[in-house]
Amino acid sequence: MIRLYSFIAVCFPAFTFAYNSNHCVDTGAKQAKNKEYRLVSKNAPESFEDRLAINPRYETASALLKLPDFNGAPGDFNHVIQLDDTSALVYDNRETAKNKSRDIEGGNDEYTKAIISDPGNYIAYNNRGRAKIIAKDYNGAINDLDQAIILNPKYTQAYFNRGNAKVGLNDYEGAIADYTQTILLNGRYVFAFKNRGEAKAQLHDYKGAMADYAKAIILYSPYAEVYYDKAKIKSDLSDFDGAIDDFTHAISLKPGYMVAYYDRGLLAYKQQDYKGAISDFNEAIGLSPDFLKAYYSRGIAESKTEDFEAAFADYTKIIESNPGYTDAYLWRGAANMDLKNFIRAIDDFNKVITLAPDNACALYLAGVCEEKLYNYGNAMLDFDRAIKINPQYAEVYNSRAEISYRLGKRSEARSDWKKAIELGNTAAVDNMKKYGK
Repeated sequence: MIRLYSFIAVCFPAFTFAYNSNHCVDTGAKQAKNKEYRLVSKNAPESFEDRLAINPRYETASALLKLPDFNGAPGDFNHVIQLDDTSALVYDNRETAKNKSRDIEGGNDEYTKAIISDPGNYIAYNNRGRAKIIAKDYNGAINDLDQAIILNPKYTQAYFNRGNAKVGLNDYEGAIADYTQTILLNGRYVFAFKNRGEAKAQLHDYKGAMADYAKAIILYSPYAEVYYDKAKIKSDLSDFDGAIDDFTHAISLKPGYMVAYYDRGLLAYKQQDYKGAISDFNEAIGLSPDFLKAYYSRGIAESKTEDFEAAFADYTKIIESNPGYTDAYLWRGAANMDLKNFIRAIDDFNKVITLAPDNACALYLAGVCEEKLYNYGNAMLDFDRAIKINPQYAEVYNSRAEISYRLGKRSEARSDWKKAIELGNTAAVDNMKKYGK
């Protein structure tokens, strides 16, 4: 009666892909990071030296905005405001500095002061809207960006940012309309093509998304994130080889692209290239040692290669970092079963049941371990509870029938085998032929 259980195939949910859903809003921040901020005013002196002579603190702060270390800029703008508290441009630029430093609340205040000082300042409305996107106040952002567009219907950036805000509200059709308007105003706006492609992908318009990604790559060929997005679509369309090629291209353009390694590893796993998957998960963990999903995925791949000790170590790492990670206990219990550490496996499954009392899978596997230890009474209790939670759990009926047969309860065994067969369990068919007469 002893038989091998394929615990992963029988009990655990399918190991599926877990992509980061979209990057439209983040892309707006990336674009802002790479933008050169320029101060434009009437009758401004031509050279930086001339402007510096007129107002050294203002020009120094403005120059700092262009550098990676811009944290001194707000203080210099403060000094200028002390001399002239009516300048909308100074408030606007101090807000930009605070926004780049992620002082979002302070940044919003500065934009508001700029708007009060100059109600027609469409740039301040746009920038305050962008700050609200970062703060995830998408409705507030749209209100500000609507006003920016009313004041300047040809202001490209406001349409782009409003599209980002609509993505935050899952209004992908509205976002596509705004990105399209952005492109009509500026046909070389690479971020608009990328973000419109992502919004189309959310609506399953993969052909339209791929066309936008192709245009983005024409405009900026080393765009790693676009190749990543293309890979996601190809994966959804089951073009796994094409997806892996695009993930690989993205990594070649951006060697530290952690999520591309991780998602390429998921694709390798799906194609049963478990060693390749483990290699990519290793890279992802090397780049982000606290990325628990990578340990979880690597542990599953290691189980597939029968490296159960390594799998056990990965699940333990997750549990140490997050004691409430239910699935980690479930998979560590399975690794313990494969290592024939049935008592430790029962402890893990009991922890799952404590965290998730309706987890029929943990009850089933705990019962299997009890059966291996000849604790038939405990096993039957676990199987009974599992069936109460999930009356369609075919494997449990088959296992319960085996114990009933061992205990001489032939009628109960035949009844459970019949139910298991009805639910499609092939092992029960064999058992009924051998023992069900």
